[in-house]
Amino acid sequence: MSVNENLYKASKLLGVSYGSLQRFPDNVQNSMTALIDVIDVKTQEDAATAFDELQGLWLSAIIDDSISEISKVSGISYDTLKILPEQTKQQIIYEYTMDNNIAAVYRITQAALSVIDLKNVSKLLDIPLYELEKLPVSIQEELCGIYSMEYEITEDKELVSSMKTILQSA
Repeated sequence: MSVNENLYKASKLLGVSYGSLQRFPDNVQNSMTALIDVIDVKTQEDAATAFDELQGLWLSAIIDDSISEISKVSGISYDTLKILPEQTKQQIIYEYTMDNNIAAVYRITQAALSVIDLKNVSKLLDIPLYELEKLPVSIQEELCGIYSMEYEITEDKELVSSMKTILQSA
C-alpha cells in the first residue's frame, strides 16, 4: 500500500482531514503510515489499537507544534521546551492558550527545569523516583542542583554522600 493511502487511512481512523496530517512533519507522517502497514485493520479491535497508537502520534505532533509556537513568542529555546515532561508541556500550552500568560510559561518552565534531573538522581541513589517526588520541592531542587553541578566532576561516592546528607535534613 502506498504512503498516501496509508496516511489517508490514518486520517479516517482519527477522524481528521487528510490535509491536516499532510501538514505534520515527515517523521510523524512516516510513523503513522508505518503503523498502518504494521496493523492490518480488519476488526474493531484492530481499529481500536490503531486509533490509540495514531492518536498518540497525532497528539505528540500537535504538542510539538504548539511548543514551537510558544518558543517563538516567549523567547524560550524550543530545545529547552522539548525536553520537558509531556504533562508540563500540556500545562504550558494551556496557560498560553487560555490567557497568553507568558509569565506563567516562564514560571512553569523554570519549575520543571529545576527538578528535571530527579530521574537521574533516583538512579544514582537507587531510590525509586516516586519516593523522591514525595519530598518537598525545595529538597528535590537541591538534589537536582547538586547533581547537575557535580555529576561527572565529583566521584559518585562523594556525590551520593552529599545527596544523602541533603536527604537526612529533609
